[in-house]
Amino acid sequence: RRYPSVAQLSEDVRSYLRGYPVEARGGARRYRVGKFVSRHKAALAAIVAGALAVVGFGIGMGVLAQRATRERLMAERESQFLVNIFEAATPEQARGREVTARELLDQGAIRVDRELAGDPALQASMLDNIGNAYDALGLYSKAEPLVERAYGLRKRTPGDRDLDLATSMEDLGLTLRLENHYEKAEPLFRQSLAIRQRSLGAKSDLVAEGLNSLGECLFLENKDAESESVLRKALSIPSPPDSLNGANTRNYLALELFRKGSYREATGLLQEAVEIDRRVEGPDGPTYATSLHNLAGAFGREGDFIDAAAMDRKDLDLLRRILGPEHPDLRYTLNNLGYELIEAGDWREAEPYLAENLAISRKAFGENSPGTVAGVDNWARLLEAKGDYAGAEKYFKEALEILQQGGKPENWSVAQVIANLGVLEFDRGDYAGAEAYGRQALEMRRKLGGGQHPEVAASLLDVAMAQSFQGDPASAEPLARQAVDIRKSRLEPGHPDILEAEVRLGEVLTWEGKAAEAEPILRAAVESAQHPPFPLIPWQVAESENALGACLVSLRHSEEGRDLLEKSRAGLQTDPRPAFRRLADGQTPGPHHAL
Repeated sequence: RRYPSVAQLSEDVRSYLRGYPVEARGGARRYRVGKFVSRHKAALAAIVAGALAVVGFGIGMGVLAQRATRERLMAERESQFLVNIFEAATPEQARGREVTARELLDQGAIRVDRELAGDPALQASMLDNIGNAYDALGLYSKAEPLVERAYGLRKRTPGDRDLDLATSMEDLGLTLRLENHYEKAEPLFRQSLAIRQRSLGAKSDLVAEGLNSLGECLFLENKDAESESVLRKALSIPSPPDSLNGANTRNYLALELFRKGSYREATGLLQEAVEIDRRVEGPDGPTYATSLHNLAGAFGREGDFIDAAAMDRKDLDLLRRILGPEHPDLRYTLNNLGYELIEAGDWREAEPYLAENLAISRKAFGENSPGTVAGVDNWARLLEAKGDYAGAEKYFKEALEILQQGGKPENWSVAQVIANLGVLEFDRGDYAGAEAYGRQALEMRRKLGGGQHPEVAASLLDVAMAQSFQGDPASAEPLARQAVDIRKSRLEPGHPDILEAEVRLGEVLTWEGKAAEAEPILRAAVESAQHPPFPLIPWQVAESENALGACLVSLRHSEEGRDLLEKSRAGLQTDPRPAFRRLADGQTPGPHHAL
């Protein structure tokens, strides 16, 4: 951020390494005197640490500063190696051409073999650091062979320190995790953690980092109970004031708790993570951007899609500035923003974000990788919202096939795609097919999360509505009642998901001929929709008004009922579910009332 070109950065790096003042600090007398003194003290460790902080291109580079205090000669050689790499950006060598960070890394990777072959410990250190820098740029396939070689060198180097080996294990595990090779990464994280616990005790910041890495991997493997336990252990270790470990742990523990249905605690953890990142890294750093994205996801889970989309737009702008246009980490925010816009009833605005997300995911991971599943699934939802049901089915089944390739046919992601297939069949009018998929997802979600999980309530409503639209609201009623009870027990009052469940129950009762029983439920739903904790999407309010209007018409309260039906028409036009868009005329669904 300080330098308009790599060449100017390089000049300041070289000045700093020689002990002379850097231009970015200005000309304060106290500072220049301090530099004069430091040149004569030859404080090499501090020089190396400062240089690496200015360069800032390698995740894990800070390890070098710690090592310099113990291994002076090695630190000196590392420093000189870096300076030699950066000289490629000086005017004498660049000759008017802008040299990118990627080109410097490529040159460094080549020179490691040529210049450091006789020093395996130093070679391993530089391979690790360059590999971490490739990871930070999203170039995982470039990083993997380097960190794997560093790990191999440290395993074979006589007398190499255990903590260096643990670092290589974690770095290799991180790269494999970023490439979605979770089962290969897990044993490396476990071995690295064991070494650190043995060497440093149970309360070290490095141990907390190792627990966090393992917990993230277990979460991605759907090993939920163990993941939560490991992440809570990491959170129990106090973090230094300048550490991001606490924020990282909070982020993944929150994602684990969302999966579990513990929304309130998860949102609180994410709010804490955002504040830690803002304090330690500032509001323009990549870790802050990750926490902001996760907090936006929490808003979406609370049903606040308007604020969630606004936060994700802010986060996407920040990530584009930090990471550039094609970094794989962009896909998380692109995917969530597209999903939120579909839920808001605006698939046209969602389309470019989801198209970009799918392109980035496939370029980074290939066509059939778990890293593409979220993008494929949400692209299918977009096609469904557009009315392209055949295209949507193709992409939903592609997502399901990728998920089932791993030999674990039952997990939350599989259940979600199956549920989405049921919604698709419902939208295209195949209510029996919708019920079959809905029951399959319901059974899987009960097995994964128990009978009171919020996702179980979603499947109960899917099955209930499929039964109702087949002309059997009596069978749907107990399922809709159970869904209302689950959501009221697990969600905050005023949550839009409670409103949805009450509206569905009221509709079922009306279609069943129990309009008098439905009326107070639907009046309460309309009151809730008209006085929400945050602005609702127009179709959410319209659904409650339409359901109450149809109920009142059936009770012969025609004037109030028809006013509500008319009032709801405009809002229902943005409902993401076609069947509910077509309920605006107050018809009863069933075999003799095709919509």
